[in-house]
Amino acid sequence: MSFGQLEFNNCFYCEQYAKHIHDYPMNSPSLFLEGQTPRCYLHGQYVCDTCKNPRHFNGISWCPNCKKFTCVRCGEEKVNPKKFLVYGYHYKIKCIHCDQWVNTLEIAEFEGKHPFQVGDIRPKFDIMVWYPLTMIQFKNLQTLDEAITNESISGRKRIQDMIPTNHGKSLAINSEGSLQTAISEQKQNPERDNPIMRWSIIAEHYHEKFKQGGDWHHRELIIPYVMKLLNPASSDKILDLGCGDGNLCKLISSKCAKVVGVDPSDMIDFATTNGHKNIVYHKSSIQSLNEVYPVNYFDKVISNMVLMDIPDDEIETTVEMVAKLLKTEGIFVFSILHPCFDPVSRKTMKVPFDSEKNTDRIYLQQNYLKHDIKKIEVIAGFPTFHFHRPLSFYSKLLSRHGFAILEIEEPIPDENQIRMFPREIWNDYDEAPLFLYVKAILLK
Repeated sequence: MSFGQLEFNNCFYCEQYAKHIHDYPMNSPSLFLEGQTPRCYLHGQYVCDTCKNPRHFNGISWCPNCKKFTCVRCGEEKVNPKKFLVYGYHYKIKCIHCDQWVNTLEIAEFEGKHPFQVGDIRPKFDIMVWYPLTMIQFKNLQTLDEAITNESISGRKRIQDMIPTNHGKSLAINSEGSLQTAISEQKQNPERDNPIMRWSIIAEHYHEKFKQGGDWHHRELIIPYVMKLLNPASSDKILDLGCGDGNLCKLISSKCAKVVGVDPSDMIDFATTNGHKNIVYHKSSIQSLNEVYPVNYFDKVISNMVLMDIPDDEIETTVEMVAKLLKTEGIFVFSILHPCFDPVSRKTMKVPFDSEKNTDRIYLQQNYLKHDIKKIEVIAGFPTFHFHRPLSFYSKLLSRHGFAILEIEEPIPDENQIRMFPREIWNDYDEAPLFLYVKAILLK
């Protein structure tokens, strides 16, 4: 595939709007001149008054009451799926100061409520600002509700002919109308070291972040599906392989006879029983459990988001030990990042690079069959390792140790979850599963 770079004499967004609006002014691009969507200051970035980070104008709103910017990362957001001009949907953001719901700036401009239009902010640079005086300005339209076209400027439709560039420095507008410099983060190439040590380093930070049930992935997708496949019975003795700080152990313990949690990292130092006498923790590898528990001791084994963190030279012996500790016809349930869509084997491309819309992003699958490793920041600034392996690896691994796969789940968020977390799910996780769940039975 070859990628080309488009050339623009005018702001990318100004050109798109001018196709549908009479006398829409053309501003010269001043920002992101080396990218695929050079833009004017009006259609650039604005600084959130809460997090102080610059955001694309489709991911930030201006509250006319508080005179503050709020971005989708700080304020509660919801999706309005109604089409408008070249947009398939847009965000509304709740102002964190007064709780008023406000459209993002991309829609505010067409409502005549952009801070440049109403005079709340006076740009400290030359720019032509459009005012929606009459509907006659919209070509062949009588009302805003009719402002729908068959065209789309979604990045997915243009991305095949483009490739993101290193944007370096960018400029964003703050609530005083001044420019703020933001430096794009450059990721380092991953290098392998001790995965267990990595988890020990972030143990306290992880525990603090997830002790209240974790993020929406854990609460809404991971835990419900894990519990569904595990289906703990009152007589079950269950091993939680890679139990971390013991949250899943505590959840399982009320439904079974005994839970054993094992984890070699310092994560387990934060594990508690909360008064459940049927929970036992071991700070060790699973191989050490052979000295504590007899062969065929456990009815079920659960490994939640762990196997992907185990290096190739250790995962074989890990599953071998699971088979030894399980009873015949015992159940092994595990969850991992979906190998087809994990961040190691796919390349993320977004046009514009700073857009907050998932429709401007596309995932390209690369090196799916290759075993690979990548650092992932579960906690910002503290990367851990993810080991990518294709689906066939896990299937053959289970078969070598006497397992047969009973079920595979690829959960997709439901409508309620999409409403709760629109920016993260809409046109993304509702189209491709982020997680894979496997339930296997030991036949020998």
